[in-house]
Amino acid sequence: MSDNRTIRGSIDVDHETVARTAYKMANDLWYREHSSDPKASDEAFLKLVSKCSKALRGLIV
Repeated sequence: MSDNRTIRGSIDVDHETVARTAYKMANDLWYREHSSDPKASDEAFLKLVSKCSKALRGLIV
C-alpha cells in the first residue's frame, strides 16, 4: 500500500539560528577548500554564507 500524502507547512526556526548555522556551514566549507579561515572582508565568503542561508531555508540557490 503506497502512501501518497504530502507534508505541507514549515518548521519555525528563528533567523538567528539560521544565520549562525549558515555561518558555521560556510566556514567549514571554506576551510576545507582553502585550508585557512576566511577573512571577514572576503566577498566570496560572504556569498557562500548567503548561499548556505538560502539552502537552510529551502530556497533554490
